[in-house]
Amino acid sequence: VGKVLRSAVRTPIPALASLCSPGASMAVASQAKDYRVCVLGGGMSALAAVEQLTQMQSRLEIDVFCELYDPCEPNHSYGFGQKPYVDYVPEFLASDGPEFAAQMREWEREGLLLRCGENSVIQLGVAEGHNNENQRFLQRQRYKPKGGAMQLCRQLLRKHATSSAGTVRVRAEQPWTISATTRGGWLVSFGKAPQEHYHFVLLAYDFCWRLTHVKAIRELLDSGMPHTKKLIGCFGELHAAKCLALTFSVEPPLGRAVTWDAALVHGNPVLKWAFRSHHCEAAVWQRPRGAEHWILLSTSEHSQERFGVRWDKQKAGQEMLDMFAKVAGVDISERQVRFVGNPYHWDLPAPRNRPRGELGLLADAKHAIGWTGDFCVEPTPEGCWLAGSRAGHILAGALQSNGQVDFGHLSDTELLPPWEYHPMRFGDEDLAALTFSATPAASAYRGTCNWEQAEEIMLDRFKHGELADSDHVWFDHLPKNAQQEFARKRKLRARSSTVGSQQPDVHRAPARLVSRAAAEAAAPVVAHSLRVAVVGSGPAGFFCAEVLAELARLGKASLDGPVHLFRSRSKLSATQMETDHNTVYPRPGEPFFDYGCQYITAGDPWFRAKMEASEAKGFCHRWPVGVLG
Repeated sequence: VGKVLRSAVRTPIPALASLCSPGASMAVASQAKDYRVCVLGGGMSALAAVEQLTQMQSRLEIDVFCELYDPCEPNHSYGFGQKPYVDYVPEFLASDGPEFAAQMREWEREGLLLRCGENSVIQLGVAEGHNNENQRFLQRQRYKPKGGAMQLCRQLLRKHATSSAGTVRVRAEQPWTISATTRGGWLVSFGKAPQEHYHFVLLAYDFCWRLTHVKAIRELLDSGMPHTKKLIGCFGELHAAKCLALTFSVEPPLGRAVTWDAALVHGNPVLKWAFRSHHCEAAVWQRPRGAEHWILLSTSEHSQERFGVRWDKQKAGQEMLDMFAKVAGVDISERQVRFVGNPYHWDLPAPRNRPRGELGLLADAKHAIGWTGDFCVEPTPEGCWLAGSRAGHILAGALQSNGQVDFGHLSDTELLPPWEYHPMRFGDEDLAALTFSATPAASAYRGTCNWEQAEEIMLDRFKHGELADSDHVWFDHLPKNAQQEFARKRKLRARSSTVGSQQPDVHRAPARLVSRAAAEAAAPVVAHSLRVAVVGSGPAGFFCAEVLAELARLGKASLDGPVHLFRSRSKLSATQMETDHNTVYPRPGEPFFDYGCQYITAGDPWFRAKMEASEAKGFCHRWPVGVLG
C-alpha cells in the first residue's frame, strides 16, 4: 500500500481509495473557488477544522492529506496502528462540556459510537480532598467508537468528502515538502508529480489521537524553513509529561475476571492508567490475535525515578505488570503473558502546558501557515475537537477573497503566544491524567526531543533573552547544555524573588518546582570520554571513522568504546523515492542515482599510502592512465 501511495501520479482523486467502497464516487465542484486550503494530517482536530471551514465558507477548496511520511516509521499507513504508542488512540471518548457532548450524541445516532456502561471506566482509590473532581469522573458519559478510534476518523473523513459537493477532497498522494512562494501561499511537492499551490497550509497533530506522526509534521515544517521558523519556535516551548509504558498480551484472556475496561489509579506511582485494548482490525500491533491486550502507564514521578542510563527495562516492566495484577485483583501466574515490545520510556505522551489563550491554533499570518491540535487546548478527545473547531472558525473568518489572510484583531503575539502550564486537577483519564495530576517538576528531565530545527531555534531564542521571563522549569526542545544554563538562571531568579510573595504554583513557579535533575544539571560539567558515531556510506565517512580509531589506539583521542559507522542512506533514498533501496550497493538500472567514480587518483602521500594498503588487500588494482590529444 505504501508503495502504491508513494508512486501515485497526481490526479484529482476526490477521496482516499481505502475509504471508499468499489464504485463509489464523489461530486466534484465545477465552480471556481477563491481559496485553496491544504490540511496536513487526518486526525480529529483536522476533521473538526474541516467541518467548521465548510460550514462557514463556501468559496474554499480544501484538500486533506492523511498520508504523511515519517522517516522513523516509513511503513506507517494512515488508519493503521503499527505500534501501540506511536499510533496511540483513545479507547473511550468523553466530554466535560456541552459542545463535544452534543457531537458525540450525534455520532451515536449515526451508529458510529456505542454508549459505555457505568463500570467500563473506574477509579481505583480516591483523590483525597478532591470531591468535585471525583464526582466529575463518576458522572462523565463515555462512548466507544465502533471499530476503533482510527476507523471513526476515516468514516468521518469520507462523510465530509461525500457531502461537501467537491469542497473537501481527501487526497491519496503523500506530500514530500512545502515551500513558500514569492506571490504568497505555499507550493506542496509530491515528488515527481507537479507541485500545487495553496493559499493557506494548516497542519494538524493530536497527542491523544495519533493518526498522524509528529515526526511527519516535523519533516514538513523543516522543509518550509525559514518561513516556518516562527511556528516551530512557538511549539518549541512544549514541556511534555513523561511516563513508563507497558503493553502486554495475556492468554487465555482475563475476560470478566477484570470487570472493568479501564482504571484511573490513585496513590500508586507505579500505575496511573490501565486499559484493555479491545481487538481492532486497524491495530496491526495486536499479536497474537487470540490474546487479550492491555496498556499500562505509570506516573511521571515514577518514570523519572526508574529511567536512566542502561536502565533495566524488563525489571521496570515486570514491576508494572505485578502492580496491575495487584490492583486488578487477578492471578496471572497461570496465564501466558508476553510483552509487546520492550517496556518503554515515553518522552512525549502528552503536553504538560499549552499556548496561552486556547485559540485552538498557532498561526503565522505573514506566511499563511497554521498548526492545530489538542495541545492547543488539552490532550483529550474533547480537546482535539475543540481545538480543530476553534481553528476552523478563526481561519474561516481570516481568509479573504483576494487570497490574503487577515486575522483581524488577533495580534501576532496572540497567534504565536507564550505557553503556560495547565493548572493541576484530578479526575482526568487516559493521557490527560499525566498532564493534570503532577507538578511540572515531575517531568523536568530527560534531554531533548531530537528535533534539530526546533533545538536551534529555541537556542537562538534563549541566547536573545526571549525566554528570560518564562515561568517554565523545562523545555523539551531546548538543547541539553542550554537546558542546564536555563535551569541555573531559573534558580537564581527564584532565589532573588521577593520573600513571602504569593504567586500561584504554576504561573510563577518557585524554586521547589525545579526538579532534582534540572538542579543537578546546573552543576559544573565534568569532561568524559566521547561516544562517536559517523553517519554516511561514502569514503569520507569511512576514513573519518578509521582515523578516529587510529587516534584512539595511539592515545591521542579519548573515546568511550569503538567508533560507530552507520552506512544507511538518507530518508529520501531509503523510503520515499526508492522504497527497497537501503543498502551500500548500487541498484541496477539507476546509473545516476548510484553514481560512483570508476578510478581513483592518489596524489596526497597519506591517501596514496591508504590506496597502496587497499591494493595489498586485493580491494583495488593499479590502472595505467594515458592521454588523448
